[in-house]
Amino acid sequence: MTVLNLAQTFSVIHVQGEKTADFLQSQLTNDVRQASNDSLQWQAYCNRQGLVQSIFALWGKQNDFYLLVAKDLVPVTLDLLKKYGVFARIRCEVLSPEIVLQLDAQSEKNLQWKIKAFNAQQLMLVWPSHFTVMPALASDELMLRFQFMQHQFPWLCQKTMDLFRPHDLHLPELSIVNFQKGCYPGQEIIARTHYRGKPKQSFFVYQEAGIKDVQPGQALLEGDQQVGQVVDAVASANTTYMSAVLLLSYAEAKLPKN
Repeated sequence: MTVLNLAQTFSVIHVQGEKTADFLQSQLTNDVRQASNDSLQWQAYCNRQGLVQSIFALWGKQNDFYLLVAKDLVPVTLDLLKKYGVFARIRCEVLSPEIVLQLDAQSEKNLQWKIKAFNAQQLMLVWPSHFTVMPALASDELMLRFQFMQHQFPWLCQKTMDLFRPHDLHLPELSIVNFQKGCYPGQEIIARTHYRGKPKQSFFVYQEAGIKDVQPGQALLEGDQQVGQVVDAVASANTTYMSAVLLLSYAEAKLPKN
C-alpha cells in the first residue's frame, strides 16, 4: 500500500452560503447536484471562451461544499469564486489540513477518490484504482502527477491555465463535463465542439528516453511547425514522462501504437 502526503500539493477551499449549490451549478462543468459528502467529484472552471482555468475535486451538499485545489491554482480559483459569487453571497475560506491519499490497488482504473475522514486538521482520502508501478521520484507530488498521467488525467498549473478547452484535455471522457446540466461560462462553445466539432488535437501521454528540458505550457515543434503543447512533465531515471495536447495527425504518425 502506498500513502502520499499531499499537504504541500493541495489546499481546501470551503464554500458556503444559502445559494452555494445553485451558484456552483451555474459556474462549473459537472453536475453539482450529483455531489456527495463521502466521495470527490471532479470539476472544471472555464472562462467565457471555453478555456479551462482550473481543475479540482469537490464534495458536499446543499449550502456547504469543499474544493480540493492544487496550491498553484488556489489564487485563480478563489478569485473566480469571489468575483462571480458576490451576488449569491457565498463565503470562501482557504483551509490547510494535513492531506493524506492512500492508493488502494484494484484491478480497474478509477478516478473516484473516497473520503475516509475529514475535519479542520486532516483530510484522509482513498483512491481505489489500478496503479502502474511508479519510478523513483523525488516527492509525493511527482508520484501523484505520474499517476495522473497513467490515468489520462491532466495536471494543470498557472502556466497551463487558459490554454486548453475541455476536449483538448480529455475532460468529457473523464466525466468532468456534463452536457445535460445547463449553463456555465463557456458552455455554448464547449457544447458546440462536442456535438458539431471535428477535433484536430487531443490529449496524449507518452514517454521519451533521457531527461528532457520541457516545461508545462511549452510549445512542441516539428521543424518550424507547432505540433502540440506540454501539459505536464515528470522526469526520472533517464526517462521523461509527458502529457501534452498534440495535433492528431502528428500523434498518429509519431507516437508508438499501444
